[in-house]
Amino acid sequence: MDIADTGGGIPEEEQDLVLEELARASNARDMPGSGIGLALVRVIVAHHGGTLILRSRDGHGTSVSMRLPLHPPAAA
Repeated sequence: MDIADTGGGIPEEEQDLVLEELARASNARDMPGSGIGLALVRVIVAHHGGTLILRSRDGHGTSVSMRLPLHPPAAA
């Protein structure tokens, strides 16, 4: 699944940061939000054996790709 927007994008040096809980990009701090969304999605996708790929250009928008396996890993 791919999700994209045409917003302000995320500065390249902050892209790993926004995948951490409660972190927000410097250009989004004046906007509403808690900084938990992408971090929560990353954790849920990982628990299902998947991957999350974030692509963004500052000033041009962001896309997030989620890839989940056809057969999730067996529960421990």
